[in-house]
Amino acid sequence: MPNDEKGKCMFFVIVGDEAFALSEHVLRRYPNGNLSVQQRIYNYRLTKVRRRVECAFGMLANKRSIFHRPLDVTPQFYVLHNFVRGNDGFQLEDNLYDSNF
Repeated sequence: MPNDEKGKCMFFVIVGDEAFALSEHVLRRYPNGNLSVQQRIYNYRLTKVRRRVECAFGMLANKRSIFHRPLDVTPQFYVLHNFVRGNDGFQLEDNLYDSNF
């Protein structure tokens, strides 16, 4: 959802692990070492969030078994899919919204 209940634009971030490069829009744990109390609390809370996201994707994948394997479609299908969407009046802007991201 692009806005909160008051209409204020919400800020989105990506929660990642050490495999993700640091960026201003990627949240990841502080490396282990001499961490302050605030950094340890941040790591703990971020780990809890990552677990919840992973569980949600796991439940989605288990409910929809198609997510357990690669999609088996040909490039011709992509062309047909894009053609149908284009002729049905699909506009890319319909799926976009403004955010601070």
